[in-house]
Amino acid sequence: GTWEVAQGYAVRGIYQRAVRAPNIFELYNPVTTGLSNLATDPCAGSNPVGNAALTAICIAQGAPASSIGSIPQPSAGQVNATSGGNLDLGPEKANSYTIGVILTPPQVPGLSFTADYYNIKVTDAITVPTPGDILDPCYDDGNADACALVGRNPLNGSLNGGGDTPGLILQRTNQGTLISSGVDVRLAYRQPTSFGHVAFSFNGNWTDEYKFQASPTSIMRECVGQYGSDCDPIVPEWSFNTRGTVGFGNAGELSLLW
Repeated sequence: GTWEVAQGYAVRGIYQRAVRAPNIFELYNPVTTGLSNLATDPCAGSNPVGNAALTAICIAQGAPASSIGSIPQPSAGQVNATSGGNLDLGPEKANSYTIGVILTPPQVPGLSFTADYYNIKVTDAITVPTPGDILDPCYDDGNADACALVGRNPLNGSLNGGGDTPGLILQRTNQGTLISSGVDVRLAYRQPTSFGHVAFSFNGNWTDEYKFQASPTSIMRECVGQYGSDCDPIVPEWSFNTRGTVGFGNAGELSLLW
């Protein structure tokens, strides 16, 4: 809806319910074992020695009892990770709303300004857990569902090895939640001149929050301004582009973009 309060001054708002079905890649991508980053294995070295609960978890994940106390750390900071499509995926759902203003004051011809606050929440999101989403609830809280997503080398108990070592099972699910909010702003001005025209435009965004939770056992991560294996791609708090243009009629334009 849009309401023009007075000529050149309007407010607008949108409420939207959206549904997205899983795509072919998310459904049918072959399940394969590759690599993921992990510096420290909680079951490595002497960690489980004398710790009956941790020892039981490591053995349940496929580590031989004889390997307890000598399980090696991840090779080169990497471990096996098994991922791919999931035929059990269902649609993800989103509720979003925006509210904003549109200013095109007749007193300043060629000037326009818009600003919109947006709020988006996606539930049943199709997401892939990060290594931390599995390891933290398993080894810190003893969560059985998370611990079941770790498969160890049957020879030495590590998370590295051949095809018989799935490592971390990073499978797509509908357990995720995504939340984002912020403000979009656009300012534009164009003015004719004796030689052509001059113009200026600014498009900016302030991201208030960008939260990601891969599953109910995962933490709700705030990824604004952060980067890492748990926050990828980068979501900057502030982003903008600005362009100034000088036009010379039929001779063309000269512009600078920042």
